[in-house]
Amino acid sequence: GEKYYDYIGTHTDDLLVVSKDIKKVTDELKDWYTFKGTDEPKYHLGVDYVKGRLPNGKTQWQLGSFTYVKEAIEKIEKLLVEEGYNLHTKMTRKNPMAEDSQPELCQGDLCTDEEHTLYMQLIGIYLWLVTIGRTDIAHAVSSLSRFSALPRKEHLDLAVGILYYLRRYPDKRISVDASPQSLCPSARLFSHDNRQALKELYPDAREEIDPKFPEPRGKPIQTSIWFDANNAHDKVTRKSVEGFMTFLGSTLIKAKSKRQGSISSSTYVSEIHAGRTASEEVMDFRYLLRSLGLRLEGPTLTFGDNESSIKSVTEAGSPLNKRHVGISYHTARECE
Repeated sequence: GEKYYDYIGTHTDDLLVVSKDIKKVTDELKDWYTFKGTDEPKYHLGVDYVKGRLPNGKTQWQLGSFTYVKEAIEKIEKLLVEEGYNLHTKMTRKNPMAEDSQPELCQGDLCTDEEHTLYMQLIGIYLWLVTIGRTDIAHAVSSLSRFSALPRKEHLDLAVGILYYLRRYPDKRISVDASPQSLCPSARLFSHDNRQALKELYPDAREEIDPKFPEPRGKPIQTSIWFDANNAHDKVTRKSVEGFMTFLGSTLIKAKSKRQGSISSSTYVSEIHAGRTASEEVMDFRYLLRSLGLRLEGPTLTFGDNESSIKSVTEAGSPLNKRHVGISYHTARECE
C-alpha cells in the first residue's frame, strides 16, 4: 500500500534496476536500448547477488564477492609465481593482518621494480574488494596502501598475508535487511532533555533540506553509525587510526578505516576527532538518502565506546578543556 520510487543504477553499459514492477521499467527501456538480458542479477561489477528464503517465508537478498575473490586468488597466485615469490600454496590465516603488525616499522630491503609493480597490483585488487563489500580487510589494506610509492619486501609479505586470509574466508556476505538494528543491552540512548539543552546552545543548527528533494516515500527507515579510534596506533608518527561503519536499517552500507591527520595527545582527543568524522559522514549520508527519496526515521543513531568523549559531546554543561579539539568538539555537538 506504499508508494515507492524506481531506481536505475548505471555503470558504462550495465544497468541495475530496482522496482516493484521490473517488467514495466525494462519494457520502457527496450524502446530505446537493446539488452542482452533482463533477468534478476546474479553477478554485477564483482558483486554476487544471492536471493534466499528466510524461515518466516520472506525472501532476502545477500551481497557477496565470492566469485571475484576466487578469480582474484587465482590471479594473485599466478602473479606471485611468475615473479618467483616463495608462495605457500595451501597456507591460510585467521586475520587479514596480525594484531601486533606495524607496517610503518618495516626497515628491510626495498622491493625491486618487479616486486613494486606486483605490490601495487595486489593493493589495487584489495581496494576493489573493500569497495564491493569486503570491509573485513579495510584496515589492513588502508595500512599497506600508504606504502605503495616505496614498499619494502616486508610490506609485500604482509600484502600476501591478506591472500592467505581470503583463502580461508572466500565467502562473506552482507544481508539486505531494512529492519531496525537490535541494540546491545549496554547501549544508552541520548535523552530528550539533553537534546533540548543543546538546541538552546546551537539554535541555528539545522539539517540541510534541499527544496528540490523528491517527496519521501516508503516506510520510515532507521540510520545508524558506529565509530571508534585506536589512539597512537602508528608507532612512528604516533597518529591514531579511526574507523566507522554506517548502516541503513540493519544493512551495512559503508565502512572505512584511516589514519587521522593530526596527532592526538590522549584517547579522549582521538575519540573526539573520530566522532567529528562520524558526524560529517552522517550529514553526507542523510543528504544522499533524502536525494533518493527515502523517508528517514528520526535522527541517525551514533554509537561510540569512550564515555568521556560521548559525555562531552552530548551533555550541554560539559566544558571544553582541550582547546585544540574545539572544531571537532563543536561539530559533533551541533549535529546532536
